Amino acid sequence: MNRAKILPVAGFALVICLILGYILFRFLPLIIGPEIAVTYPDSYLVTSESFIDITLETKRVSNLTIQGLPIDVQKSGTTIYRYQLSEGINRIHIFSADTYGSSKKSSILVIKKSGKPLK
Repeated sequence: MNRAKILPVAGFALVICLILGYILFRFLPLIIGPEIAVTYPDSYLVTSESFIDITLETKRVSNLTIQGLPIDVQKSGTTIYRYQLSEGINRIHIFSADTYGSSKKSSILVIKKSGKPLK
């Protein structure tokens, strides 16, 4: 083949690759779904406090619940929720969903010791 025939085909292929790349970029949130990370507390925390502040980092989350209770999602991506612990083992379930219907679940385990809180 000569150059005159190869250049239009290569240009067309390049344009198609760019269009497909852009479509993939735009639909990536739909493919990936919501992201949620519990930054505090670590799972298996042992404490004598009655309350803990659960800190979450979220991306692409429109609906967030902790133990079935709806939580306001902050635009900054960092959400803090004050949770009251009961005596003994507390398994805290976190559910997040995005606007496209994808969801993720996460759980942490916090153990509350009886006794006076530490200062």
